[in-house]
Amino acid sequence: SCNIYDSNINITRCRFRFSYTLSSWNACGTSSPFLYPTSGGVVNISTGYYSLKNISINGCYFDGNVNSTNLISFSSSNPITNLLITNNYFNNPVNLYTGTNGQISGVFANNIVNSKFQHLSNVNNWNGNNCSQGFFYYNYNSYTMFSNFDYFLIKNNIFNTDDTVTCPLNAPNCIIQNNIFSCASQYACTSAGGGNNIYLANMNNVFSAAWNGGFVYNDNQLALGASSPAINAGIKGDNSPTNCGIFGGEAGQAYKLSGIPPVPSFYQLSTPGINATSNPYNITISVKSNN
Repeated sequence: SCNIYDSNINITRCRFRFSYTLSSWNACGTSSPFLYPTSGGVVNISTGYYSLKNISINGCYFDGNVNSTNLISFSSSNPITNLLITNNYFNNPVNLYTGTNGQISGVFANNIVNSKFQHLSNVNNWNGNNCSQGFFYYNYNSYTMFSNFDYFLIKNNIFNTDDTVTCPLNAPNCIIQNNIFSCASQYACTSAGGGNNIYLANMNNVFSAAWNGGFVYNDNQLALGASSPAINAGIKGDNSPTNCGIFGGEAGQAYKLSGIPPVPSFYQLSTPGINATSNPYNITISVKSNN
């Protein structure tokens, strides 16, 4: 986990992962108990005695925990301004709501919030066990989980839950625009403003075939499908179109697959045969920047 106690902090391209423990249940009736997450893997912003500002969380991957509904949370009573949460994957909701006017304000953009499947809690294939009888459920599993916000611009995100008749957001004082929802339009989230949201989206069409119904283990499952309704459904700060989800948004904010750092890497070396006698002796080195 990570605790933030100061202003002007940037957290970029990190993976936050919960610790795991063996359950007391055996998976699918076998003698092998499955693993489930228990603690850790969160970012907590604590204001202490001071107001905080200019905190950015970008391009991170959060492995969720069925026992904890908040992957980003807030503690103490002083305000936070200009909190930017962009291009992250959340395998559970976030909590940035105090109910106090102007307490936490910022932008929540181009994220994917997938609370349909809390990682390793209700999977039907784990530790090599294929459950012919279907899913088995950890007893704390809950599909209806809300993300909570004070005063935010919430745009270009993708919200997926197994519950299509409830809004996944508690954000009555926010602007909610240009998002993709799995819930139906009659359950549109109340807000201070917004529009151009897409409701009752089929996530199998939003994402590529690798999406696998929301059972996400690897970030390459989060790529948009070739004809995804999320393509150019978002909007940038200059009002130009952009994709919803983690690969769209403002310049320099897009998610980088697999956490490859922005440094050069050598990926190919070609040389003549071991008995080559040419002069000069030519080799080819291939490099990519990963920027």
